[in-house]
Amino acid sequence: MVDSRLEEYFLFPKRSADVAVLEKSPKGVIDYCADLEKNIKAGKGLTLFGKPGTGKTCSMAVIAKAYCKLYPRRIGLIYIRTTNLLDMFMTGENEFQGWNLNDIKNTPLLFLDDFGMEYFDRGGYGISKFDSFIDYRYMGQLSTIISTNLQPKELKEKTELVRVVSRLRDKAWMKTIITTTDQRIKNNE
Repeated sequence: MVDSRLEEYFLFPKRSADVAVLEKSPKGVIDYCADLEKNIKAGKGLTLFGKPGTGKTCSMAVIAKAYCKLYPRRIGLIYIRTTNLLDMFMTGENEFQGWNLNDIKNTPLLFLDDFGMEYFDRGGYGISKFDSFIDYRYMGQLSTIISTNLQPKELKEKTELVRVVSRLRDKAWMKTIITTTDQRIKNNE
């Protein structure tokens, strides 16, 4: 059963919440969920790399489901697409679908979906604000789960993202998982 909070309160995409199954997740996601409470307390996160349709957002929903099961009465996770967060930075808006920027910045478990090429079109201001945002979460040891269509090598080559890439490569804060299975085919059979 899907926890209704995933769609209604945490704003996870309905399809991802519906098809997210722990047993079909990458081993790194299963391991993260097995020690979820410890990982959140330690501020550990994941970076999910993979082509479109390989289960990155579904993996995020699996972790969110585990969180809801572990903390049935607690509100402490937020899902947001990276483009929506960058729009907040660029427009000066302080709220997105009921969440204010301070909530997003300080939530114990943040899911940033679709970190990718759209980010680089935002210019220097967006990059510096995103850099500061990631640095804040890194320094505060706040768990962050990031998905990207870029491959690790492509992300490393983005010179304007030196600090962000450095934070994402810090194994004490982030673990890298590369998704490879086409979840669209697998879950629609």
